[in-house]
Amino acid sequence: MAEMHVIDELRAYLIAQGVVQAQTAAPSTVLPSIWLDPRDGARLPREGEDVTVTLRDTLLAAPDRLQAWEEVAYIDVITRARREPAGKLVHRSIRNLLHPIAAHGGRYQWTMGSLLVAYSTVWRGEQKLPHDGDAVTYDRVASYQIACRRQSLSGQPYA
Repeated sequence: MAEMHVIDELRAYLIAQGVVQAQTAAPSTVLPSIWLDPRDGARLPREGEDVTVTLRDTLLAAPDRLQAWEEVAYIDVITRARREPAGKLVHRSIRNLLHPIAAHGGRYQWTMGSLLVAYSTVWRGEQKLPHDGDAVTYDRVASYQIACRRQSLSGQPYA
């Protein structure tokens, strides 16, 4: 099995859960498109689209507990929305998948696409992003930490 990256598996998982659609799909006012860290920053909604989601792989590190067998990915989820409530609802949908309401302390031992996740939790809560000039969208960011065993990332069995 090939090496996996948390950001790629998260993108595939959000598409599979029906929260977003691939960027190659036709623009929709129902489902936002999802983008992986474009060089020129978070994408503006296209014509016929209300919201876009951009995933940014902010940091890969050993967990705070310094367990050599785990790696933690810190992922920023950025929305750009024509109307602020639409962006907030997309964030809420994503948060409910990665850190559900009933999961005190985060979600543990679950499968995100092909990847076994040790735990996922909110790293930084949802907040506004500042604009530098001509604002045409409401931009928000939330960040999540997603920990996986390094052997799972390399495609090896858990046990």
